[in-house]
Amino acid sequence: RLGFPQGFEMIYRDAFQKNATLQAGAFIYPKIDSSAYYNIWLRYGKRGFFGELNYISVRDEFGSIPVYTRNFGVSFGFPLGRFF
Repeated sequence: RLGFPQGFEMIYRDAFQKNATLQAGAFIYPKIDSSAYYNIWLRYGKRGFFGELNYISVRDEFGSIPVYTRNFGVSFGFPLGRFF
């Protein structure tokens, strides 16, 4: 069977305050045979600092052993560079 990764990202500028950005997105590789991958995030911040909620789920087989893991995360960060 043929499958393609799919994703989206929505950005809301000036969310709750001037120069703040709210981003929601997902990268979805739907279940094909025994493999699947989901990454869903919600990020909020300004140019120099942001916070993010993240959910990642992976389902795969290694040899004949099925593996399924999922994680919820909270992270804080800052950009290391600007490209424009």
